[in-house]
Amino acid sequence: MQYLRKSTAVTIMFGPFVDKADGVTLKTDATTITDIDHASTGIFLSKAGAAAAIRHANVTASVADAYGMMKVTLDTTDTNTTGTLDVLFAKAATYLPVNKEFMVLEQVVYDVLFGTVALATATNITAGTITTVTNLTNAPTAGDLTATMKTSVTTAASSSTPTVTLANGAHGGAAATMQLGGAGGLTATHTGNTTGSVGSVTGAVGSVTGAVGSVTAGVTLAASQHVIVDSGTVTAITNTVNADVKKINGTTITGDGSATPFNV
Repeated sequence: MQYLRKSTAVTIMFGPFVDKADGVTLKTDATTITDIDHASTGIFLSKAGAAAAIRHANVTASVADAYGMMKVTLDTTDTNTTGTLDVLFAKAATYLPVNKEFMVLEQVVYDVLFGTVALATATNITAGTITTVTNLTNAPTAGDLTATMKTSVTTAASSSTPTVTLANGAHGGAAATMQLGGAGGLTATHTGNTTGSVGSVTGAVGSVTGAVGSVTAGVTLAASQHVIVDSGTVTAITNTVNADVKKINGTTITGDGSATPFNV
């Protein structure tokens, strides 16, 4: 199998053409050229396994060569499909059938394999175009970045200062701004008031001893209420005492004080 370059005109050697009577006598006369170049019955092509069809019109005239071979020209339309290309000819009354198979390659692949493009320079291939890459001499070594790349990264990192804005009331005071950025690193700044009213306590609260933690809300007391503080929690209660007394000075009390009088 021979290789052809996609969408590129090429002259191929096609044959041998031999007489159908004995399968030996070579046929390279002008009649043979007329037969294979005929516009409707001449050489057929099958592209990438598709149904065979007559070679492209307005063909270049074929030329007889030695040993029954013909120099046949395929134009850019004949070679416009990547894959197998079967070149076929048959005229049962005169010749034994002739066929030859080719492989059509993408242009850049063909150029690397058979052309003037070295594989080492074909590192940037876009839409069939080869661009030689020359800017790889300062590639990073030992996991480090080059000075140019370091400068680029540093400039990009310090060029912007993202901000986070806290809504008013989210922290009890005026709006505040947190800034992350700065040349070569991260900084954080805070502006605004972060304090606010936590409520008020009114009424008689008595005295509080011991650790009370933090008061997180305001408690308003009525005249008949007082405050109990337990592990930082402030609770208002009414001045009501519920007592279940069983003994006084060691003497057991009987009765319920209602239907049955107390007996002390």
